[in-house]
Amino acid sequence: MLKSGWVWYIEERQLLEDVLSPIDSGSAVVSTTADWSDFAEYIRKHPSSLSKPAEELASQFDLEVNFVRSFLAAMQAPIQQESFLEVFARTIKGGVQRVGAIIRDTFTGLTARPVLCLCSTLVVAFGTLTLLAISAQSLGLGSNFVFTGAAGALIGAVAVFSISTQAVCYYRHARARYAFLASALVLMGWFLFLNSAVTDAGVNDLREIGMPIPVFLAMVSAILTAVYFVFALTSTFFGSYAQYRRASREEVEVSRQELLNRLFMVDSRLQSLQMVEGWNRIRWVDRIRTSRTFFLNALLIGVALGMLEVSLLGTYSQVTGRAFEINTQMRIPLILSALGMYAVKIGLGVLIGFLGGRPGRSMSAILALLAGCWLATWFPLGVYGPKYAMGMLSVPNLLENAFWVVTAGLFTGYLALVEDRNYRNQRLSTDDLPSLLAEQIQLQWRLGLGLQATTVLVVDVAKSTLMKSNEDPLKVEFSFREYQGMVEEICARHGGTVLSTAGDGAVVGFARPESAVQSAREVLTELPGFNMRRNRLDTPFRLRIGIHAGQTEANLADAPFNEVIDIAAHIEGVAPIGGIAVSGVVREAVTEGVEFAEMARPVDGQAVFVVLNPTVEA
Repeated sequence: MLKSGWVWYIEERQLLEDVLSPIDSGSAVVSTTADWSDFAEYIRKHPSSLSKPAEELASQFDLEVNFVRSFLAAMQAPIQQESFLEVFARTIKGGVQRVGAIIRDTFTGLTARPVLCLCSTLVVAFGTLTLLAISAQSLGLGSNFVFTGAAGALIGAVAVFSISTQAVCYYRHARARYAFLASALVLMGWFLFLNSAVTDAGVNDLREIGMPIPVFLAMVSAILTAVYFVFALTSTFFGSYAQYRRASREEVEVSRQELLNRLFMVDSRLQSLQMVEGWNRIRWVDRIRTSRTFFLNALLIGVALGMLEVSLLGTYSQVTGRAFEINTQMRIPLILSALGMYAVKIGLGVLIGFLGGRPGRSMSAILALLAGCWLATWFPLGVYGPKYAMGMLSVPNLLENAFWVVTAGLFTGYLALVEDRNYRNQRLSTDDLPSLLAEQIQLQWRLGLGLQATTVLVVDVAKSTLMKSNEDPLKVEFSFREYQGMVEEICARHGGTVLSTAGDGAVVGFARPESAVQSAREVLTELPGFNMRRNRLDTPFRLRIGIHAGQTEANLADAPFNEVIDIAAHIEGVAPIGGIAVSGVVREAVTEGVEFAEMARPVDGQAVFVVLNPTVEA
């Protein structure tokens, strides 16, 4: 058993006393043991006396001056002084922390209202770009004016401010809906900016290749918006993950008292509610997520999406005789159809992953979607068919798909967890009956409510006040800590858990009465040896032990305020010194190796029995 720092200190102190006590009274250093003992006791009670001259202290206690000087030198700790570099580093660290606090508070204020924050930063960013582009065209400054010189510096500053502010906003609020909303605004912003920035030369080039200007601007805007959307969702993902981990940690660390308070509040709200219409409605997300055919539906959606790809791209490859590749020679409708199909594929992957609800299910759902798309490639049309499908099972292709399954699954799964938690909190705040009932049951589970069989052993030191009188307080502390350690060690052998060691006693919980009785007998058996070897007090330890068994509503380690503990303590109070008393329930459970005799008076309505053989025979 590991010993605490105080125990080691007391043992070392006792060792010093044992070593120093035999010093010859004729020593040249001190006259008698009492001299330096009184001197040490005086210094301990009056630390300010260390500032006195050695000669004065030596004269006061009739000690040698050299002895006192050696003692004072040993008592002086070296003074730690900071060097210039340490002071400089501490100053720089403090300044950086203050600047960081100012920046944090600034971003906290700017991102307090997410919709306003995102809209305003986007308006500032695209407004600056559009004004500079219009000014360049009006003044004939050329297309490079926007991105060079003072204009370029202004755009860079606005971009850094907008991106950092939006990243903090997404991270802080961690709601995917804000990413979709801002992406729609970004799409419009890019289209308006590009429309104002396109030059006559660019218009002519587009007309030469037969590319309609609005279509081209829409395609470029969509590509740039896709990049922004990835940035927004990535920031949201990290925020969602951080919130989920923080909430999980807080739930684990919540105290039992707080859980009880939450349970009572939920019970009170449930008692004041009445059944009304509308509580049987379930949101479409939960309806799909809890469907037994969820993964089958994801597979079938993948098959349908894959057949759409095969019909479009397979037909193209069959007509042209080559695989589908986007280039400037292709017709605009075909390009838009292909890009739209890819966008639908990505969008459905994100949606299916989100409907999974948590990372593991999200990965499985996305994998089912991809499996459905792969099954569709077996259909023979153009380049598609069995050969094409088997070619997709190459190691590089499988590793690439595994990477995207894991990445998208984690991303959408944590987003779903955060969204579900927010939705659940919203429903709880509106006194939604199903949500309150679910919260009540979950709290009861966490509190461990439900009848459990348990046995409690209570041990106490008889006449402990008399033992401690006129004793060295440190010896008292050491001996009682050793006694409690002995009880804990013996009870642990039989599966006992110490619930409390307040005062001179200990309360230990057991799963079975037989284990508690056996532990009590072993404690009394080893007590004489403990008094001889580990007890430093003049008076030996004498114990009383009481044991009771019953049903509890929760784990005793979590809820020590229990009737079983009270009855066991009361039984311990009537036990003979050096003996064991048990309740009738324990007596009935222990049938072998132990003899009992019933006491005349019951305790708390329980018949009490004394163990006639309280020690274990060798």
